[in-house]
Amino acid sequence: MAIVLTKKKAVAPKPEGFAADKPAFDTSTPLDIAALMEEVGASQDAMEAKAKQIKQLQLELKAHAEKAKQLADLVSKHAADKEIGPDHEFVENSEGFMLQAGRAGTVRSVADMELAMKRLGKKLFFEKATIGLGVLDAYLTPEEKQGVVKVERTVRSIKLIRRLAQAAD
Repeated sequence: MAIVLTKKKAVAPKPEGFAADKPAFDTSTPLDIAALMEEVGASQDAMEAKAKQIKQLQLELKAHAEKAKQLADLVSKHAADKEIGPDHEFVENSEGFMLQAGRAGTVRSVADMELAMKRLGKKLFFEKATIGLGVLDAYLTPEEKQGVVKVERTVRSIKLIRRLAQAAD
């Protein structure tokens, strides 16, 4: 004789406002919200499919950009090996392509923040200077951040769930 144990299937809780005994359309929902819900909901599936396509294309673009950066790094190293100055342009050829190498770019940063503040003046310096919130989070305690960091609430996130058609009686 075999003993059979059955396991109850876990049922996901229904989202609030989707009880079976409620009418198909909640008349307390403002008409402008309901109309926009219908419009956004009707195109939701198509937009999700397009978002997946865009994500795939972005992955392809990212892979291409990484290869292009690798090529630029190799060309820059080649120019340094050949002692081609950073302000000189040159051309390289392959069987199918011609590469035009431009001048080397520049990266600028503030070397002496105190000197910059002195030359700009404190008022203008603090008016124009920016600091990342991550820096403040890393160095200030929550109590120290009060009055320094301004926190505002944004709009609510939303999720539209397609209703199942009411079964015919």
